[in-house]
Amino acid sequence: MPAVGTSPGKLAKEVADLARKTDKRSKRVDRRSKEANEHSGARAKRAAKLTQKHAKWASGAKDELSPGAGAGTVTAVELADDAIVGGTGGDVQDDSLTAADIAAGAVDTSELAADSVTTAEIAADTIAAGDVAANAIGASELADNAVDTNAIAASAVTSAKIAANTIAIGDIGQTVWSASVHQVGLDSAKPAAAAGNNGFLYFSTDINGGTLYRSNGSAWVKTARGATETFSVTATELANNAVVGGTGGDVQDDSLTAADIAAG
Repeated sequence: MPAVGTSPGKLAKEVADLARKTDKRSKRVDRRSKEANEHSGARAKRAAKLTQKHAKWASGAKDELSPGAGAGTVTAVELADDAIVGGTGGDVQDDSLTAADIAAGAVDTSELAADSVTTAEIAADTIAAGDVAANAIGASELADNAVDTNAIAASAVTSAKIAANTIAIGDIGQTVWSASVHQVGLDSAKPAAAAGNNGFLYFSTDINGGTLYRSNGSAWVKTARGATETFSVTATELANNAVVGGTGGDVQDDSLTAADIAAG
């Protein structure tokens, strides 16, 4: 009770303090009541469980979790979430899990140890191009004679891929010679000389009974007389002092005339 003569302001403060204390006491009482109810509920559950166990034992049945209860008596219902611990010393026996215990798609890259997947773990014909990293396959990964014509892309083999002096005549198709390098036909069918046919031969059947030409990359040059071509030697073909006179010489007897003899 406030003392007689207490000022109104002080009286109001004392009343407010008293109200706060009363509220705190009320909350403590509520909390203790709630705890008592929880404890009472827990005790009731335990009592019910013990009563159930007692009834089972009284009827001759064993408790599922008691020693000697028998194999297979603990099921998923009795196990709390995350109750089973793996690893060395855990609840799961080492090397005891099989494929039947693992859900489909449950093992991903994080579950695989480095270098743990070998040929034995990979099914035949399951590795596709998308599974191989770019430039991952080198010569050491290819078996001898493993790359055949079907494995080589069109136009993939260039001169840089061919070892020096390894192309033999058997490696060149016959049509390369007969239809390209060594051609035969009318002179009008002769292809234009170009860098691509430099060194090629062409036999023109209608020039002097047949005349052989060779391309130098810019023109076709006749390499020999035609089959029916008359041979004649001009001053251009004669070296200085090459013609010998006199009996038995290069000049026919009595064949020179005044026109053939220089003045003086």
